[in-house]
Amino acid sequence: MVGALVVAIRQTDSITMSGYSGPDGMYALYNIPQGVYEMQAGMAGWYQTAAVTGIQIDSQQVTDSVDIQMTANAGSSLSGRITFLATHNSDVDVVLAHPVSFGAIPGLSTMSVSQNYSMSNIPPGTYVPWASFYNDGYVMDPDWIRKFGLPVLTVTLSSGPQTVNFSVTGAIVIVSPTNAPDTLVPREIYTDTPTFVWTAYPSTQEYVIAVYDNFGDIVWGGYDAAGNILHTSIPSSQTSAVYNFDGTASEPIRPGRQYRWKVWSDKGAQAGVQQLLSSSEDLMGLFARPGD
Repeated sequence: MVGALVVAIRQTDSITMSGYSGPDGMYALYNIPQGVYEMQAGMAGWYQTAAVTGIQIDSQQVTDSVDIQMTANAGSSLSGRITFLATHNSDVDVVLAHPVSFGAIPGLSTMSVSQNYSMSNIPPGTYVPWASFYNDGYVMDPDWIRKFGLPVLTVTLSSGPQTVNFSVTGAIVIVSPTNAPDTLVPREIYTDTPTFVWTAYPSTQEYVIAVYDNFGDIVWGGYDAAGNILHTSIPSSQTSAVYNFDGTASEPIRPGRQYRWKVWSDKGAQAGVQQLLSSSEDLMGLFARPGD
């Protein structure tokens, strides 16, 4: 089966590595950290019939013949409506993403038409429904996500039609360092203290910034579940910040590593997050520091 998303999930800490199957359903994942893994695969119209767990991956060794069995299934359907907040209406993409790696499941995507969308052939599984997944100038309402988390859709063999509605708003435009909107190739930097630059967002009182490593863990900034901002305040008059300017980062920007940065607009000037108005897009802000 060609084109299935294949995900390796380390069972101790949910670190993920992913890729896609090629001709004859063959797949290969490279540079996987040592550990014990679960293997998952997914695409429209097919579902994984049995769990594949306990796969031991050792450093500098090849692990082969790890098969993932898939079965054809007509599946369920999904539909809903998209509401635009403080921005003009447009047609945006809707995808179902893997709940751990957040990779888009092949074939499970569609474009909205007049704010409505629908898709079919959704096999049994657990997904993250995502509106405006790709770089198009919109993001899902970040304040809703802060309060309630990302939406989750669980489909079983007996599930009927499903409904998920979304609210989206205009994204904060990030300037540098970042990949181009039409590619996921990280921008190369040659410093361990990059300066992050973005465009001012209306009605902002302060900005929140976070830097993630290639495993999706925050190494600097962001906010916690209680809304506490985990870096020194960045006022609305400031549209740039130097990495670790406040000395709170958990590690430096390391040679040979890839990273992603993200910025949010907060409406309140009081301590902590008050109301997130917008954020930059999740597939932007990719950068890498080449190895020494």
